[in-house]
Amino acid sequence: MSDTQDNYDIAILGGGCTALNFAMAYAQMQSDKKVLILEAREHYNHDRNWSFWLNRDDEFSHRDIIKKTWGSWNFSSEAEIYSHHSNIYEYATIASDDFYDKAVRLIENDKRQTTVMACNVKDISKNEIYEIQTSQGIFKAQQIIDTRNKKQSSFEDRAQYYQIFYGYEIISETPVFDEKTVGLMQEIKNVEGGMEFIYTLPFSNSHALIEYTLFTQNYCNPNELEEGLRAYIDQTLGLQNYKITHKEKAVLPMGRLKTKQPYASQHYIYSGT
Repeated sequence: MSDTQDNYDIAILGGGCTALNFAMAYAQMQSDKKVLILEAREHYNHDRNWSFWLNRDDEFSHRDIIKKTWGSWNFSSEAEIYSHHSNIYEYATIASDDFYDKAVRLIENDKRQTTVMACNVKDISKNEIYEIQTSQGIFKAQQIIDTRNKKQSSFEDRAQYYQIFYGYEIISETPVFDEKTVGLMQEIKNVEGGMEFIYTLPFSNSHALIEYTLFTQNYCNPNELEEGLRAYIDQTLGLQNYKITHKEKAVLPMGRLKTKQPYASQHYIYSGT
């Protein structure tokens, strides 16, 4: 790859789901602008699941990649369980590998858009247009959409609250899950600074994503929750023989966040949190 690349109208920095959402929307638009996506990842793989509420009658552009929907969900403590059902709303999940596959196909079929993988942004300067120095060369663009999570300051010091979780997607040898009902908040317990619970998405009676989750004011590394997750699977569910097909973990800062946006302007837009 040469040191200097073509000029683009829009450069999206960072890649990931925020950038791909923009790219998929742009693929449906009538425009002659050239779009460049600078993706830091070497390749896309299954790294998360997105779950959300959906009106059954609403138009939704990603219904074709929904993994599963549920019309029932429950909450429980050690002593009580409350179940709910809706004929209007459903709880839905999309697996990231299905989303990434769809996005890549749309972008590859759109001659206006270019993706550069394994591309790390090193520096940005601006004269008449932006010059973006990267590990893959220099790119030029009239406008930038910056979706990177640069962690310029520690969010542990500025988030009001955290959702912290560690999860396994498992397949068990025995059927133990109610595949029609989401365990939205199971085994709810008060803990110092917040509460903890188990979140279960049952894809079948023997296949589920199970996450040990904290809503807390006190930051911790999600790896600290793995032991509790294992104990729930082994002791509460009574499973000894199961296969882990996928792991996911995260710390999601909640509340208003103060982020540094040194280049912000009508031509340099920060997107995503």
